[in-house]
Amino acid sequence: MSIAGQESEWLEMSQRDRDRLKVLHGVIRKERLQKEAARLLRLSVRQVRRLVGRLKESGDRGLIHRLRGRPGNRRLPDWNRLRQLKADDNPASSSLQCAWQPPH
Repeated sequence: MSIAGQESEWLEMSQRDRDRLKVLHGVIRKERLQKEAARLLRLSVRQVRRLVGRLKESGDRGLIHRLRGRPGNRRLPDWNRLRQLKADDNPASSSLQCAWQPPH
């Protein structure tokens, strides 16, 4: 189903994101004041203005954190994680074990 040339797609949202979306759509439809939305969402009026702007610009996807689904900055490289997994499978093999062990 498409609306005005846009294809519909599924967005994974938390309950908090859905609640925010409802309140902010009320602001866009002028059913709710920005000040009231700020109080309900426990945000500043300025933050509500920013979110409304992003919602108008990017649609519902604009409310989702932009880094969702991307690997974290502190993630270990693939080769290091693979080596750690092999060491966990075979603890007797000292050649596969990492020198650094996480704190217990």
